[in-house]
Amino acid sequence: MRNQKGLTLVEVLGSIVLLSVAILSLTYVIQQASIHTRDNEKNDQSVQITRTVLEEIKKSLKNQNAASVSVYGKDIPLTSIRSAAGSTSFTLQYPNDANPQYRIVVQSAPSGLGSVTINEIPTADLDRLFKKITVTSTNINSSKQYRLEAFVEYA
Repeated sequence: MRNQKGLTLVEVLGSIVLLSVAILSLTYVIQQASIHTRDNEKNDQSVQITRTVLEEIKKSLKNQNAASVSVYGKDIPLTSIRSAAGSTSFTLQYPNDANPQYRIVVQSAPSGLGSVTINEIPTADLDRLFKKITVTSTNINSSKQYRLEAFVEYA
């Protein structure tokens, strides 16, 4: 036999198939990473929106002279949140009503904390001091929700 140099057609085709499989696998991994990154960015934005709304309400609720707070261009009446009678609910659209990407629902309810007793003497009715505020942000496209609940001092 002669000493042959070079590659046969079968060897070249085999190396092309192996290289193609490796490139396709790498492309799939990069695509999935990109999808998860986009989802995480949307979750982060939802968290940021929810926290912003709750912080604006908390900041304004203590000020007894403030009748409402403007969040993302929409007024939330603080007088109805402060009222001790029952629950209230408000809906906002982010970034605006014309092109909403997130639906934000603000709910207030009595705290249900009861009163504090020290040495068998009732000292404070916490329901008159705190409201339970729930802010839920829903991505309209994916229907994913982020909910934040807090007991907010209002008196």
